[in-house]
Amino acid sequence: GTAPLAVTSTTVVTNLNADMVDGQHASSFAPSSGSGSYIQNQNASAQTGNFWINGTGTVSTLNATTALQTGGVTRLSSTGALTSVTADASILTSGTLATGRLTGTYSGVTGTGALTTGSIGSGFGTISTTNNVTTTATVQGGVVSATTAITTPAIRPISDSTTALQVQNAGGTSTILTVDTVNSKVTVGSLSPSTLILNDSMTTTPSGTLISAATYVSGQYVELTHNVANTYGAIEYTPTVPGDYEADFDFETVGSADSVYFYTNATTTPTTETTATGGYIIYFDEYTSTAALVYNGTTLKSVTFNLVDQNHFFPVKITKVGLTFTVYYNGSQLFSYTDTTRTLTGTKWGLGARSGGSTAYHRVNNFSLYNITSTTANSGGVQVGGPVTIQTNTNSTSAFTLNDQNGSPLWNMDTTDHSSHTYGDLLVGGPGVTPSTTALAVQDASGANFFYVQTTDHTVHFDNPGNVGGSVEISSPDSWPGIMFNSPGGLRADIGRTET
Repeated sequence: GTAPLAVTSTTVVTNLNADMVDGQHASSFAPSSGSGSYIQNQNASAQTGNFWINGTGTVSTLNATTALQTGGVTRLSSTGALTSVTADASILTSGTLATGRLTGTYSGVTGTGALTTGSIGSGFGTISTTNNVTTTATVQGGVVSATTAITTPAIRPISDSTTALQVQNAGGTSTILTVDTVNSKVTVGSLSPSTLILNDSMTTTPSGTLISAATYVSGQYVELTHNVANTYGAIEYTPTVPGDYEADFDFETVGSADSVYFYTNATTTPTTETTATGGYIIYFDEYTSTAALVYNGTTLKSVTFNLVDQNHFFPVKITKVGLTFTVYYNGSQLFSYTDTTRTLTGTKWGLGARSGGSTAYHRVNNFSLYNITSTTANSGGVQVGGPVTIQTNTNSTSAFTLNDQNGSPLWNMDTTDHSSHTYGDLLVGGPGVTPSTTALAVQDASGANFFYVQTTDHTVHFDNPGNVGGSVEISSPDSWPGIMFNSPGGLRADIGRTET
């Protein structure tokens, strides 16, 4: 048709509104100021908007300030850190891939391909593959699982500690071998708890009694103190502990003061970490950076202690074997102390915490208490399938030693003169040992006994196999034999210099 009018001027007409432009309604056009319906072609600031591509797109640079999420398959191709990677949405959810690269197809970092070169930083989680994991740098953090073998020229801990490297059973509940990189020692076996006395995970209603400020946060933990000044709280038990024990629990601190403590054999509930209650207290003080052992208000042992960090739970293990207390925090030994004999009459055991002028939330869970029996405390062994030779690098008067738990020598091998030395009684036989005709024997080079003890009839024998001569001599101070028995020359007793 014919246009009803013609406009030749380019001057804007004020208040002239039009709903339709070239057949399109005004709502079909996005404002130049931007909206959530489209992404502006600019990079001055982050835009609020969404895009959905059903097809193939190419992006030269893609930046995500929080996360890159995909419900299907994401392919990233570059010559940088990631190369030819096909992965689902679980990839790169934590940790770092420093100076490294991935090749292959993975779900997360779990699959059947190969992981090559570079470095996998701590906290990455689980690396599980049925094929190969090869790196020229480091792999740390999380779990590395191999169905056949892990081959490496060196295994190093992240930091030195008394429990730097451990070999455990499949469930992680028992330690078979521990490498102490602080003292250069290897320990076979462990003080495995034998009898469970108490187990309070606190994922359900706690079995202990909540005292003072302590409250239960359902399904999670007991909060011993809130963010309130000058308060204390405890969760208390009255277990029967017949002897040596191991106590385990986790605790979290959010704040600056004052301490969390474990107490035993108390006659009254301790309101501080140094309260005199007739028993022991082991405390962890974040305000003074101190961990200590206290008996009835007197500090026996104190060391420097620092939280790994706040807002996380970390494990504590405390063992008492004989008179020796050993305290661990987050897998590392803080101290060991051997006390004297004490008279303990209190029946209260528990976990407590307090705040002072400064405050903190103190939370605990996973509390367990075990009785350690003597057989368990001495458990552990080395089993071999054939002859074993142990050779010292350098001969010395103490090439091999056997010590008690306090480090005092029990037995020593002197490789300079091929002699062994026993410190204390040397016992042969005893209760439960079958009597023998040669319970203790001394032999010559041919293997013939010339001295032996029979525990079957309580006799001592001096033999002269093959009539090769020899004697039994007991020397007097002036070096002459005090008593001498010769065979086959009869009996001769030398007393001093007088012969009979």
